Amino acid sequence: MMTMTALLFCSSLPLLLALQTEIKIKEVPMMITKKLAKLSKEHPRITIRTLATLMAINDNEGCSVSELSQFMGVNEKNVATTIRRLEEGRDSGDVKLIKVKQNKDDKRFKLVWLTAKGKALLKRLG
Repeated sequence: MMTMTALLFCSSLPLLLALQTEIKIKEVPMMITKKLAKLSKEHPRITIRTLATLMAINDNEGCSVSELSQFMGVNEKNVATTIRRLEEGRDSGDVKLIKVKQNKDDKRFKLVWLTAKGKALLKRLG
């Protein structure tokens, strides 16, 4: 079964709205959907996939990309791509929503946190 984060990660806003209407997904209240739509208009470069990733980071700050993909239930390469785009500012309109650091113990792994701006963005959804 797909987690809600995985559903958000692979869904577009129209699909999410259609799913909510058709199968009555109780985990995504209409109020949140309206906030997502408003946020999408204000920040057109922030996609549902980006928001799902930010939400997962918020729940798992300081985790690796691999751990994040396991938590989200999606492919690690997809998560890594989204993280890279966020790190470069391409998915967030040049606003730094995350910070990425190399793991001190194992340089192969990057660890991810939300910035204050990333937390503020998610708080608006809350």
